[in-house]
Amino acid sequence: MTDDISENALFRPADKVVACDLGDGKALLNLTTNRYFRLNESGKVAWAAIEQGATRADIVDKIMERFEVDVDRCVADVIVILNAFSKAGLVEIEDREIR
Repeated sequence: MTDDISENALFRPADKVVACDLGDGKALLNLTTNRYFRLNESGKVAWAAIEQGATRADIVDKIMERFEVDVDRCVADVIVILNAFSKAGLVEIEDREIR
């Protein structure tokens, strides 16, 4: 996965990932690797979108609705977290072309 994540790629939780709320954050456990991840409040918002099946643009929109953040900064941060989720095996990615 590169830093150039397609705006139209659809992200969903990987099959072997479980999640639970931790107050303002969220905990994720990859059952394949037995690695645990703790998300902050913005990560929790991103993960909630991913649980519904979300594109990069959808995730940016959800975070922008919740937090006061510059759009360019938000896009850059979402790309970083999606790359991290992908590298950790937490998400499945469906690359879709919009017609």
